[in-house]
Amino acid sequence: MTDWLIFVGFLMIASAAWRLDVRAARAAVEARLEAFKADERRDAGVEPDAVRQLDPMTLSRLDGKSSPKLRAVARLVAEGALHRSSADAVSPERWRAGGPLPKGLDEYERELLEASGGEHGCYLYDLPDGPHLQAGVVTWMLDEGYVREPGQPLPDVRRRRGWWSTAAAAAAVGVAVVLALDHAWVRAGLVLVFGLVSLGVASGSGAVHAPTLPVVTGKGELALRLAREHYAELDPRARNASKAYDPATVPMAVALFGWPVVKHIDKRILDDLRKLDYYTDTPGAF
Repeated sequence: MTDWLIFVGFLMIASAAWRLDVRAARAAVEARLEAFKADERRDAGVEPDAVRQLDPMTLSRLDGKSSPKLRAVARLVAEGALHRSSADAVSPERWRAGGPLPKGLDEYERELLEASGGEHGCYLYDLPDGPHLQAGVVTWMLDEGYVREPGQPLPDVRRRRGWWSTAAAAAAVGVAVVLALDHAWVRAGLVLVFGLVSLGVASGSGAVHAPTLPVVTGKGELALRLAREHYAELDPRARNASKAYDPATVPMAVALFGWPVVKHIDKRILDDLRKLDYYTDTPGAF
């Protein structure tokens, strides 16, 4: 009975050691990633004039929280060119173009007004998506160091030895000897096998896949922070609820501060952008 307790106890200790080493290896890689990002942020530098030249499309690439459609719809609503068909209807509800055509609209904003200009309007989620960031702009951001190519692995990820698994492998020899003296030959052999497995885990526990680096670099994060400071008056948290946005500033405000700006303009925009999928559980329903 004692040899069974020794055998089972060793297996439990060995398996725990494997998990501890894998967890330690992952923690070491995560710490290395945080250190890399901290070093990159510390070394980043951006000229204020360069920040002022960044447009909403470029800044939204750094923030990643707004789309061209969201910015364009918010601006058109702020301009009074896009109206909800029924103010009290449950979302989603149609929106219709109406009123005089605002000045300074770009091609995409005109496309949205044309799509919603019919008698019954159009659902916001059915409106065409906006243009993607031009390849030349993406190349420029890469060259300037604001972003990096997606999927780049974390550099200098070193393999580390699993000391818990090493200890388990060393203990396997002593446990096997004790079991052999008790004539538990099969269990002694199994312990040695687990000891060899522990050696493999010890040498391979550091072989954790290197995580990929974030697309936005430390310089890109700094540029976004400086842009938010420069356009601090557009932050909805610093505005009175009754103070309307200048429609011309809405795309920049949405690019920098996201959905709180849209809610400040009209909170129903976000509700109506979500397409609802209805399911009917009735006889004859397909």
